[in-house]
Amino acid sequence: MSEPRVTRRRRSVATTPALVDPADIPEDAAGRVAVIAVRAPEDSTEPPLAPPPDLPPLDPDGPPLLTALDGWLVILVLAAVLVVLFVVGMALTR
Repeated sequence: MSEPRVTRRRRSVATTPALVDPADIPEDAAGRVAVIAVRAPEDSTEPPLAPPPDLPPLDPDGPPLLTALDGWLVILVLAAVLVVLFVVGMALTR
C-alpha cells in the first residue's frame, strides 16, 4: 500500500474576483461637458413656427457629370480613384 498523497495548497484561495467599489460620482455633476447630446424639444403651448418659404425647383437635368449614366459615372470615377490609391499605397508600403 502506498502512502497517501499530500495535496498542495493553492496559491490563490479566492474563487471569485475582488469586488470593486463604485466611485462616488453624482448623477448631475457641475461642469460636465456633453460631447454628444440629443435632447427632446421642450413642451410649449405656442403654435409652431411658419414653414420656410418654398425653394425654387431644382433643375431636372442637373449638372451633366452627376446625371451622366443616371449618376453611375460619379460612382465609377470614385471607385477608380480608390483602386488607384489602394494600389499606390500597397506599392509604397512593401
